Amino acid sequence: MWHKNLIVKLLLAFTFVYLFVMFVFLGVVLDELMIKLLPKDAANEDLFNLYSNFIEASVKEVDMRFLLRSFELDLLDMLGYGINFQTDIDAHEPIEAALDYIFIAERGFKTSNKDSDFSGQDIIDIRNRNLVNVSSNKLKQLTQATIMFCLEGKDLNSRQIFRRLQK
Repeated sequence: MWHKNLIVKLLLAFTFVYLFVMFVFLGVVLDELMIKLLPKDAANEDLFNLYSNFIEASVKEVDMRFLLRSFELDLLDMLGYGINFQTDIDAHEPIEAALDYIFIAERGFKTSNKDSDFSGQDIIDIRNRNLVNVSSNKLKQLTQATIMFCLEGKDLNSRQIFRRLQK
């Protein structure tokens, strides 16, 4: 009986340590992202509130993927790098749920008949921040492509370190 209690306690401790490490890592990534995207010594109460709300919500959230993507999208909007989720970049027509689109980081979404990245419904869901309805991999590709463009092709050092640690 005491073996089962020990195993449960060890699993809980391991889970807590894992979540703590992930929480710290996300903080480092977000700090580096804001340092690289913001002008030096920029003071902005909205950005502080966005970051503060993210930290507060992350304490309650186990699956951080959607919370992180929402933060990244809101940060890009606040900094003027927001993605156009309203209209197609070529036809300037509203995004339609039934159509498929490809994403071009520096421009936005373009209607596509083949090799589409996103359905129109995906784009509408992202625009409305209904992120749980969209593949987490698609969201990650979207935010990382946009962030990479904003950083002029440079990756975040913290992400490179994390990738090495995962190998």
